[in-house]
Amino acid sequence: MQTLSLIPLAAATLIAAAYAHLRLAGLCRTAGSLLLGRGLLLGTGIGFGLAMVGAARVLAGETGWIDDVLVFLSGFGVVHVPAALIMAIKLMRRREGAGPQEPEDWP
Repeated sequence: MQTLSLIPLAAATLIAAAYAHLRLAGLCRTAGSLLLGRGLLLGTGIGFGLAMVGAARVLAGETGWIDDVLVFLSGFGVVHVPAALIMAIKLMRRREGAGPQEPEDWP
């Protein structure tokens, strides 16, 4: 596999994953909904990451462990990209005054 081409993809998608988990805390009203949201994102990300490692091994033949880790991290992060985009749009709309306003302690 192309290790150097996987590094930027893994980095970008992990930034999206971190952003999604940080913003999720501000959007959930209860601890239960926060736990559910994070659990769904983490579970889906882990499952998709493992599936992508398996697919990469089938398509590329034998892969090194570094490539496997980078493919897993990329697959894990890709699941978080839609959630991160939705949260970014919600934040922009709140700052423009559309929709529910931010609480006083909004980060």
